[in-house]
Amino acid sequence: MIGLVLTMLTVFVNGQIGITKKNSISVHPHAAIQIDAEVEDLAQSSYKGLLLPAVSTFKNLPLYNATDNNFSEDVAMEGLVMYTNDNALYNVYDGKSWSNGDKTDEALNYQKNKSRFASIGNGNEQQSVVCVLLLFCGRSVALDFGKENDGINVYNNLKIQKDIATIEYALIKKEHPNAKFTFTDDGIYEITMSVPHYIADVVSLTKTGKIQLRAYNWNGSKFVETTLMDFVYDANNFLGIGGSGTAGQSETISATFAKGDYVVARLDSPGAAVSVGSEIKALDLPFNPREIIFTKIR
Repeated sequence: MIGLVLTMLTVFVNGQIGITKKNSISVHPHAAIQIDAEVEDLAQSSYKGLLLPAVSTFKNLPLYNATDNNFSEDVAMEGLVMYTNDNALYNVYDGKSWSNGDKTDEALNYQKNKSRFASIGNGNEQQSVVCVLLLFCGRSVALDFGKENDGINVYNNLKIQKDIATIEYALIKKEHPNAKFTFTDDGIYEITMSVPHYIADVVSLTKTGKIQLRAYNWNGSKFVETTLMDFVYDANNFLGIGGSGTAGQSETISATFAKGDYVVARLDSPGAAVSVGSEIKALDLPFNPREIIFTKIR
């Protein structure tokens, strides 16, 4: 019994391959392999196509890492083509990730050049700074974004390093977990920060506390500190007597960072304040946790 019958003509010319059901084929000079779908007699057979390897969904493509909802890098695999059944698209691997020229998998496409960090969102992770009957406060607290990476609400496709931030005031250093974000690649980044917060003043004749995002850029010998964002909520009434309020302010900035530069979000009370009672509190609401989103523009 014959197990396989070849009815195609295969031509090898100068290292090129041509495959056809006709008697001859002209291979294009730039083609390594050329397949001719035409046939001599349409009554004998219909046209034939090329059936590439296929997987069911985008996440089934090779090198998918469920831990960070992204794909691993493999330069040697660059150019690999596979078909996904759920969106009927061909996908090409570029050495870093898969692309299909479409946004059918919106979660992965949207998150591709982003990292999002958030507070736990259980209502118990509130942070505050308070000044009571003091002329000098100056206490600062780095904001905690402690929610674990789940690939949906928290993801880190830019591989930004989240770490402990150290804040020093009056020669006293305090460590704050999940508050320091270090860039692992040079580029221009857009940063969006949203911090629901509460401010109260009994009597305050100067500025209240504020929420800040500070950048630390290496200049060759030391880190230079710059304030990128300043959320100041005016809770004062006439002469600053008896004011309070809750806000959910969000702000976006763009800045250039080098590998190793980092940012820290913090609650900051003024170094000198004339205040009987002043408090700023970063809330952690189940339906509105504090968040910081990084987008690499280029």
